[in-house]
Amino acid sequence: MRRKESQETIRGKRTLTLFELFITIALLACVGAVVISRALPMLDHYRFEADAKRFEKEILLTKRLADTAHADVQFVVKRGKKGYECKRLTDEPIRMDKLMKKKLSFPHIDSILVSGSKIDRESVTFTGTGWTNQNGEWDLVSKFGENYKIKKLHS
Repeated sequence: MRRKESQETIRGKRTLTLFELFITIALLACVGAVVISRALPMLDHYRFEADAKRFEKEILLTKRLADTAHADVQFVVKRGKKGYECKRLTDEPIRMDKLMKKKLSFPHIDSILVSGSKIDRESVTFTGTGWTNQNGEWDLVSKFGENYKIKKLHS
């Protein structure tokens, strides 16, 4: 009888040896590591951009809430352990508990500049007439130095 060699299988097809299988897995792991290392900065960029747009929408929602309810509504921003935290405050009897008591968190915003000055705590008051106590630009900055500008807070 003839001995079959390790390179042949039943029915004459060539198979992968264990060594070739390990080499293939190692190459795939290297390619995966390169792809992940390239994708992480992109992912951080998209997370910051999403937080910045959501921050701007929450400010505009607070302004619309003040306009609709004809009440003074404050948008309070403070630096937390992980990014910035925001909430809405009012002394009016507005029955929108989900909007008023909800704490908002923006972990991918590293710093906020109001008219060029970095803030740890800031409050913007919107009135029912559309007036606000804040003028100037708000710059949201990521930990990689990307900027997102919020230009107009009042009408």
